[in-house]
Amino acid sequence: RAARLAQGLRECGLEVACHTNMVFVDGGDSAHMSAHMAAAGVNVRGPRWVVHLDIGDDDIERAINAAHGLAQARTAA
Repeated sequence: RAARLAQGLRECGLEVACHTNMVFVDGGDSAHMSAHMAAAGVNVRGPRWVVHLDIGDDDIERAINAAHGLAQARTAA
């Protein structure tokens, strides 16, 4: 699931690195990134996103969809 998340974030144009169950996201301002994702119902704190066993495939897709908006906001700024 972490690999799918990383792939989806890359498709959004974000720079990411994936290590086991952790995805490191270069989303610019961490506070802005966290606030944007929270508004979309995705709880992240900072650039390290950890995928644990309670995270399902639907959750991964929701995070990727929310990241599309984050990527668009980055390119608009």
